[in-house]
Amino acid sequence: MAPSLFLPTLKSLLRENVVPPHCSEYARFVLLHGLMSLQTHLQAGSRLTLGIEVGKLHAYARTHDSHQPDCPGSIGSSSSNSTPIWANTVDAALDTWSTSLFSLQPSLCLEAARPLHRVAQITLHVSVLDIHTLAMDPYLLSGSSLLSTDSGTSIANTNTTKALTRLQRWAHTESARSACRYALLLVQETMFSGKRYLAREDNVAPRPWCLYIAVLTLWVYGLITEGPATDDETTAGAEEYMIRMTRVMQQANLTKPVIGGTNQIAGLIRAVRDALTGCRWELLQEAHLVLRRLGGETLLDASGDGKTLI
Repeated sequence: MAPSLFLPTLKSLLRENVVPPHCSEYARFVLLHGLMSLQTHLQAGSRLTLGIEVGKLHAYARTHDSHQPDCPGSIGSSSSNSTPIWANTVDAALDTWSTSLFSLQPSLCLEAARPLHRVAQITLHVSVLDIHTLAMDPYLLSGSSLLSTDSGTSIANTNTTKALTRLQRWAHTESARSACRYALLLVQETMFSGKRYLAREDNVAPRPWCLYIAVLTLWVYGLITEGPATDDETTAGAEEYMIRMTRVMQQANLTKPVIGGTNQIAGLIRAVRDALTGCRWELLQEAHLVLRRLGGETLLDASGDGKTLI
């Protein structure tokens, strides 16, 4: 049998044809990387061409039932009109590629591909750069007025202001719920697999970082839809949050834009923070510090002052 070539097989995936069964686990991993690279390239090209982020590109356009005002520069009056054709194509290709995960034999390549596949689905519906911008801002949680566009309060960091505005539009779209559903699946597959997860013992390098992205996605959705959690709301455990969010996301629709309890994520943040303790990768050390701050800890600088280090 003639070997499958990369580009023809990738194009076949985009036409929703399954990966040939004779492809090795490594070949399937490379094909997923190809889809993710194509997605990133098309997203960057759309931003440069339009000067904005619309549709499923990063899910900031209007939808049929959204009560949000028009997004500047939105294309059309519905999500179907504002969603780039390529986004639907890549979305379908990612779903088709998921059949590549079926294997009776253990495979490190496929184990690494599982969280990357989830992250690819998440990033098709939300800008991870915007989420990181909010999570890294030390002043964001200093007051709930920062989350209100009508308060007149400005954030010193212009990038944070722009990211917050885009995510406020995103949070009331169906794409926000899609991103949260994929994030919940990633967290479930990593943290609730039947044994305690410790990132420093994980031999799949990208999985801890993918877990971090999933938690930030859930955090920012709760922050924008319901604001910072009160002291009484931070006592919910990780399991309680996952059960509640999984149930409400299955029932979510745009006629009910705010779902109760979406901001009660402190228990899950603390659980993932503990899972990322002791990692040697600098990015994961930074992620650990961010989760400590989002979980309510005050991080001290070298002088002992209560300042945020990030």
